[in-house]
Amino acid sequence: EAVAAAAGASVAHVQRSFRAAYGLTVIEYLQLLRVRRAQALLRESDMPVEAVAAAVGFASASYFTRLFTRLTGAGPARFRAGR
Repeated sequence: EAVAAAAGASVAHVQRSFRAAYGLTVIEYLQLLRVRRAQALLRESDMPVEAVAAAVGFASASYFTRLFTRLTGAGPARFRAGR
């Protein structure tokens, strides 16, 4: 909504334009950014998975784990073990 307001456009227009340009919805893009940051935290720290999930903006560690697995093909613990 903030981006749409700043651009003087409707939310629907911004969403359509973003998807046309990037092939992802705004939410999918933000989730991808969060998972990439989580990958870096899992590689570079010994933070528990729950703490990593919270650090990248997920309120639920179980949702984070499901999304991380769907986007990377491995769960956070398996990803960390393979670093």
